[in-house]
Amino acid sequence: MTKSLAVFAAVVFVVVVTVALMLKDNEQPRTTGTCGLPFSQGEWATDVVATASMSHAPHLGETVSLVVDTCAKVDGPVALAIILPDGFSWQRAPEAMSTDRRVSRDPANRGCLTTATGQWQLTAMRPMTLTGTVTAGKLGHVAVHVEANHYLADVYLTVGEDRAASRFGWPNPSTSAASADEPPVPTCP
Repeated sequence: MTKSLAVFAAVVFVVVVTVALMLKDNEQPRTTGTCGLPFSQGEWATDVVATASMSHAPHLGETVSLVVDTCAKVDGPVALAIILPDGFSWQRAPEAMSTDRRVSRDPANRGCLTTATGQWQLTAMRPMTLTGTVTAGKLGHVAVHVEANHYLADVYLTVGEDRAASRFGWPNPSTSAASADEPPVPTCP
C-alpha cells in the first residue's frame, strides 16, 4: 500500500510540473497598456492600436520626448508613420525609422511636415514602444499624428513662448476659421 501511494504521489508530481511548464510556455501576455485598449476606432474594428504621448507640452525651441506604443491583435506587418507638424523637427527619430519632409496635402495643416516611417513584423499582443525627441520651432496650435495600419493616434498641443503658455489641447476658437485668409502653399527644403 505504501509503495502504490508513493508511485501515485510521484505520478501526480510529474503531471503537476508538466502542466505548470506547459502553462508557463503558453501563458497569455498581460492585456494592460496599449494592448488593453479596444481594437477599434469608433465603429470600425482594427487589428492594430497605437498611442502617442509627449513628456510635456513643449514651449518654443524646447526639445521633448515623443513615445509611440503600438500593439497588434494578430501576428503580422505594421506600417507606422509619425507626422510632425510644420515647425517641428526630429532631434532623434525613433530607431529604424526613415525621415522625410513634404508639403501638407491637408489645407487645415498647411506647411512642411516632417515624417518618420517604418515597418515591423509584430507578434500578437506584444506591445512595441518607439521613442524619439522632437523640437518645437513654431508657436501655435499643432497636432502630432501617428498612423499605424490606418489606425490614428494624435497629440494635440498649444506651443507657447514659455512652459506656462504651452499646454496639451487647443483652446476654443474665438473666430471662425472660414473667415480667415488662405495662407500661401509653402516650399519645403
